[in-house]
Amino acid sequence: AEFEAKGWLLRDPATGRAVVHDWGEVSKDPLSPLQPSGLIDFTHPEAYAYWQDGHATLFELGVDVIKTDFGEQVPPSCVAHATADGAKLHNVYPLLYHRCVFEATERARGRGFVFARAGWTGSQRFPAHWGGDPQADWEALAASIRGALSWGLSGGVCYATDVGGFLGPPDPELYVRWAQAAVFASHLRFHGTSPREPWVFGVRIEAIIRDWLELRYRLIPYLEECLEEAARTGMPVMRAMPLAFPDQPELWTFETQYMFGPALLVAPILRPGGSNRLRLPRGRWHDLIAGDTLQGGRSLELTYALDRFPVFARDGAEIALGPSIQHTSEFGADSSR
Repeated sequence: AEFEAKGWLLRDPATGRAVVHDWGEVSKDPLSPLQPSGLIDFTHPEAYAYWQDGHATLFELGVDVIKTDFGEQVPPSCVAHATADGAKLHNVYPLLYHRCVFEATERARGRGFVFARAGWTGSQRFPAHWGGDPQADWEALAASIRGALSWGLSGGVCYATDVGGFLGPPDPELYVRWAQAAVFASHLRFHGTSPREPWVFGVRIEAIIRDWLELRYRLIPYLEECLEEAARTGMPVMRAMPLAFPDQPELWTFETQYMFGPALLVAPILRPGGSNRLRLPRGRWHDLIAGDTLQGGRSLELTYALDRFPVFARDGAEIALGPSIQHTSEFGADSSR
């Protein structure tokens, strides 16, 4: 009521009252504690400042990054402070939302960052994003990879997924394959409507996930180079084949394999059994795990045991690796790489 009186909420043009949004109906999440509420009007300077300043307490408590969830709920019939056209506001709204919190983070931490869901043209300036709430099945994994590469082609440099899928419990094999693919992204998290901790899936699965997360930590120096390049040039961390190899059209139809930075080719396994059809670009490539050398410029049908995964290093590439660590604070100024 206080926000409505100040004009800080999106309004219904028929009544002049605040739009009431049912979050639980949109999220379809049985665990959601969200209750119906108004929608903050980020086109109103005072509302924008209030929302931005409201994060200060969280940062003082030690929070580093805010998850700017949702943002896509603007109804086409609403009225805002800066526009009476809710349809036009719908797409730009998440951009304003993310910018607001990005700037709050920048003020508190010296650099901006959000963990955002929705997005629009310009959202690449306020990283990073993740792919929303996929179901826990194989096609959702494939769709998440396609979404990542589409976002990269649209100018978004950072992308992640909910490992295992968000909705429903993943089977152990899907969980492992999703985690292996997620290692080769700008950021990652294990998240869903059922437990996603590796030990929930048994001793063997936990051991496999531990090995791949160890590799993830060792790849941090290389990932830092990829992110520096992304900030400097706009080249995404995950690169679709047409972007990475514009001169090799024979690769373009392989829409779920990608380059992780300039040196690593990743071909996620997207079906049970470990079989995969991929195409290596021209030149020589080295299996990052097994060490085998393969000649490129051809398609391959390969099968991988559950603890193996298709990732190849470009011949002659220098890949910066760090030490095996448990968390990033163990990176000291003199850490060997």
